[in-house]
Amino acid sequence: MRYLIQPWLIGGKEREGKSAGGGDEIRAWVGQSLEEEGHYTGCFDGDWIWKASTIPKIKCFVWQCLHKSIPVNTILAARVMEFSPVSHLCREGSESILHVLRDCHVTRNLWNSLTPPMAESIFFGLNTSEWLRQNCCNFKTFPNSDIKWGIIFSFSIWTLWLNRNGVVFRHEKGQQNLKFDVLTKATEFSYIGLNAKHTSTRRQIVVRWGFPHSTWFKLNSDGSSLGNPRKVGGGGLIRNDKEEWLKGYARNFGFSTSVATILWVLRDGLRLCISLKLLVVIIELDAKLIVDLLQKPDGH
Repeated sequence: MRYLIQPWLIGGKEREGKSAGGGDEIRAWVGQSLEEEGHYTGCFDGDWIWKASTIPKIKCFVWQCLHKSIPVNTILAARVMEFSPVSHLCREGSESILHVLRDCHVTRNLWNSLTPPMAESIFFGLNTSEWLRQNCCNFKTFPNSDIKWGIIFSFSIWTLWLNRNGVVFRHEKGQQNLKFDVLTKATEFSYIGLNAKHTSTRRQIVVRWGFPHSTWFKLNSDGSSLGNPRKVGGGGLIRNDKEEWLKGYARNFGFSTSVATILWVLRDGLRLCISLKLLVVIIELDAKLIVDLLQKPDGH
């Protein structure tokens, strides 16, 4: 998303006819904030976002930040001319993206407690795009842990944004211990949500129908459901040792679970084998749970 800022918004010639309520002063304030953030004017360079180690909704949030499309007051004021750009958190500075996520004295308390792995002058001096990129792509570990700083940073800006929204929309006082919330979410993601690179233990096998022994027969059955539980059905077929089709069956079982469906299909198949007087039958199922139940000595 791109915005076309009018010259009178960013220090151009004064527009004829001043609006009431200090509109010119507000526009000057907005223009300065947008300039300080390095307003997006060229090609978008944010492919790194989708490779960052974080959850999808935070990636989308960072993408919106780079496009200057999250609804902070300076951006809203650029669209609605009389909208006040004053910060909701501190009631002092203009609420830009960097103000909400980094520069507000309320926000700085979190960053000072986390101690970013770069010089303070660099961390608090970068523009929006570089600040997000250099921190999200930072693979240094947090002190006394093996959690990457990029993960902690991404959850930090997301927590700060949620905290700001709580103040704005739910009139909350703001969380007191943001650091605990950030580290809890980052730790959970690092050890549970992050897809660690493990050596694959899978092996590929070719699945195909195999002939039964001579004079034997084979029963293949399967079930299908639109949910669990939902409408279900199933069926099967019987072949001999020459791959010749002998008999097949299928029916609708109504509303049931997937496990119950497989058992019903198996029962129908066994009854069909008995009616055909087939004495030696191999049964094949693709439901391991059912096979395990049937193989248990105390199974019923």
